[in-house]
Amino acid sequence: MSERENPPKSKQGVSGWRAFLMMFGCGTMAAFLVVGVAAGAVKMVFGFSENHEQESEGDGEIPSNATGSPQSSLDSGELDLCSTTIRSISKINVNRLDSDDSYKDEERGGGRTVSDDCKWELYPDYESLNPWNFKLSYNAIINSDRENSPEEIAKNDFRKKKKEVEPSFSSVEDKGKSKMSDNSFFFYGKKEDNVTYLSLVQTRGVVYKIEMSSNANGHDDSLVPKEAFENEIKKIVRRVDLDLNLWIPSS
Repeated sequence: MSERENPPKSKQGVSGWRAFLMMFGCGTMAAFLVVGVAAGAVKMVFGFSENHEQESEGDGEIPSNATGSPQSSLDSGELDLCSTTIRSISKINVNRLDSDDSYKDEERGGGRTVSDDCKWELYPDYESLNPWNFKLSYNAIINSDRENSPEEIAKNDFRKKKKEVEPSFSSVEDKGKSKMSDNSFFFYGKKEDNVTYLSLVQTRGVVYKIEMSSNANGHDDSLVPKEAFENEIKKIVRRVDLDLNLWIPSS
């Protein structure tokens, strides 16, 4: 007997409402997938932009709103901008050059002053053939034995020093009030054949001076722009002002 041959089964597809549901479901999933990818891309772009802005704004180690309250007292030798503050600023690359022997913390009568000056070589963010010369000097009136407060004495000292600074420049390209601190003034020009930026600042009972100059030696460093100096000085002023406001007791 010959075997009965079964007819081949025809392939059955999905038709009707089942096909409609499957097509609708696949289309919806694809749409959600596209939207999800697009949203992720947008989030990445805006996230990078936000992080980049935060990094650009954070040019100091400590936020400006993290000042706290001044100390109730100041121990002898505690306020030392050269040996303590400058060395602790990680945003600048410096090497001290002086012998560190000019620091004074003196009490006379009912008054007390702290003063110092120091010299450094600074390696700036600006592309320079040589390190820059960087000088810091300050006079801090902690307590006053006069009728005037430390702040009033410092204001007079600030005015006096501002008059003395300009004649020390052979030529001044620009000068004026600075936005780096509440009471500050800058000079930018030539001094001893080097382009120099000098910032004079008064914070509470303290007057300090920051001077930076390119060690040109006849090279193109003589063209260092004002903004390059300001980039470095801004880091220092921000930290110095913070320390002064924290360390010096309220008068």
